[in-house]
Amino acid sequence: MKLSVKLGVILIGLIIFCAEVCRAGDSWVLWEGIAKNIGSDTIWTTESAFPSYELCTNRIKNICTGSTASMDYSSYTCVKFNYLGYAAWYYKCLPDTVAPTK
Repeated sequence: MKLSVKLGVILIGLIIFCAEVCRAGDSWVLWEGIAKNIGSDTIWTTESAFPSYELCTNRIKNICTGSTASMDYSSYTCVKFNYLGYAAWYYKCLPDTVAPTK
């Protein structure tokens, strides 16, 4: 019984270690979503990819400067508007294994 507990602890440790090592290789994708009309679906495309979340969010900060931009720093999501003819651009940094949703 004690051997199985030790093996269980070792297994859990290896799983945690692997999760951290595997995650270190992840890249982050900057997604750009465009909604051309109020209530229309947002069409998402990739803007660029980065080796770290920090670099991705720095790019969003650069994009999201100006009077027609709104930045949510809790989620690093940026929204830019064109007030002359409605259009909204959304920017999100997500892991390369996750696609954006509405």
